[in-house]
Amino acid sequence: MTRIEIRQVGKAYKYYASKWLRLVEKMGLLSVERHSKKWVLKDISFTIQSGESVGVVGVNGAGKSTLLKLLIGTTKPTTGKITLHGCVAALLELGIGFHPDFSGRQNVYMSGLMMGYSREMITSLMVDIEKFADIGDYIDRPVRIYSSGMQMRLAFAVATASRPDILIVDEALSVGDSHFQAKCFARIADFKQQGTTLLLVSHNVSDIVKHCDRAIFLKNGAIELDGTARDVTNRYLDELFGKQFDAAADTAPVDGSLGLILTDQRDLFSSRRGYRAEEYRWGQGSAKIIDFDIQAGGEHYPVAIDSNSQTDLHVNVLFEQDFDSVVPGNADKKS
Repeated sequence: MTRIEIRQVGKAYKYYASKWLRLVEKMGLLSVERHSKKWVLKDISFTIQSGESVGVVGVNGAGKSTLLKLLIGTTKPTTGKITLHGCVAALLELGIGFHPDFSGRQNVYMSGLMMGYSREMITSLMVDIEKFADIGDYIDRPVRIYSSGMQMRLAFAVATASRPDILIVDEALSVGDSHFQAKCFARIADFKQQGTTLLLVSHNVSDIVKHCDRAIFLKNGAIELDGTARDVTNRYLDELFGKQFDAAADTAPVDGSLGLILTDQRDLFSSRRGYRAEEYRWGQGSAKIIDFDIQAGGEHYPVAIDSNSQTDLHVNVLFEQDFDSVVPGNADKKS
């Protein structure tokens, strides 16, 4: 069953040179328009099926948040049509809809009523909401004294107190601690198994790959790519850091105790034992790892490494230009 259907949707905002021109146009004093239009989204079309999990990626200003606001109805499209089938729960801006002077419990009732729940239903769900949010006595204190993490805990607990048909999450989980994030994604995974459709917006591409079957890359208000989560996030990273062009992966013998030929500038990385062909190498290529050697127990590229054993990792990096203060990731002093 199709849960979300978007057909040729566009969103434009009006810009006026002055507030007086806005007033003149609103009053209809002139027959010509006195504004210019800025198109945030242009000709967006896609569908999402029941139980499907889809991620949305893109740089700031690409139109991600605008797209989600269109989906939940806080703004209307300028062109096109959006159709949603089923109950929708959304976590957009952190704590949106919470009144800072109300207690957490009062905000639960207010948010629940806005979501269409009856007061009796909210009361019956309150125990589970308190347990999942796990903020203790703060549930009866004003939200204005909550940390951002506490607001997120309560907002997520309310939004998912009852399984929605469509769950929309926009970066909200990024402020939570690792334990609570795992707790949230476990609930999302359970909802997915029961048929909930997930739409997740995140700059953390690992979350997109881990939790989404498919992803959409927005660029300049249009869909740049719609495909598998891994393919789309790889393309997104290419856009962020520049496309790396693969060199010929010629093979070369291991030479000596080091296992590397430091004068060889061929890219031998993918020819070494243990290389995972499914991994994607992104970046500009101005500095790139062209070869590596792992040694443990007197063996090069061991299939298994015993706990507490001496392990040496050697990396051959080719620099196409000069760099200052090079910092390798996860470097060990003995490497």
